Amino acid sequence: ELAREAISQSLELTATSTNVGGLCAGGVLAFEIALQLQAQGETVDRVILLDSLDVEAPRIDLATTERRNRFMQIFAAGEESNPLKRVGAIASVAFSKVKNLVVYECQSKVQKLANKTRLKLFRYYLDKNLPLPRFLRDISIRTVYEFAEAEYRPQGIFEGELLLFRATEGEDADAPGIAYTSDSLLGWHKRTTKGVRAWDVSGNHSSLLQEPNVAQVAKLLANR
Repeated sequence: ELAREAISQSLELTATSTNVGGLCAGGVLAFEIALQLQAQGETVDRVILLDSLDVEAPRIDLATTERRNRFMQIFAAGEESNPLKRVGAIASVAFSKVKNLVVYECQSKVQKLANKTRLKLFRYYLDKNLPLPRFLRDISIRTVYEFAEAEYRPQGIFEGELLLFRATEGEDADAPGIAYTSDSLLGWHKRTTKGVRAWDVSGNHSSLLQEPNVAQVAKLLANR
């Protein structure tokens, strides 16, 4: 609890300093807030990025890599069998994997098209200040963010310092930001005039701000 309070205090507006920050997508939003505040003549000293990837950071497709690894495991099938049986076993497993992949890709594309259509309608109703129909009221925040991220590009350079905290553990949905990009600064180096200060901290993408990991983040912020 004390660690959480320390982080909150580090992010507060004071008489001499303004800091904004956020975790994951919240870091991207915080960066945009900083740009808009600066455009209005306000002073923002730092943006604190908690395992946040810049929208243009070079991406590594973890899903594709994982599917490739699983596919390569096929060739271990039937090791103990004679050559003909081994070929048959590999062919059988390969066919099943390819079939599942084709079905998954088709379903994924259909879902993305449906989400895109709903979001366009959602935007139309908001722009026209019309009441939302029921079928547009259950769009997930994650879906909205994914499509917004695809369109968003920061306008301008931040005239301040970026503080980047990188998670170092986790896999799948909890994989750290560094697992998704080849850029050690997660794409942020080109967004600021005063550079990026980066730290590796314990915890995965989701547990970065949970005890005991949050204490390490708080300590680094207090000593920045």
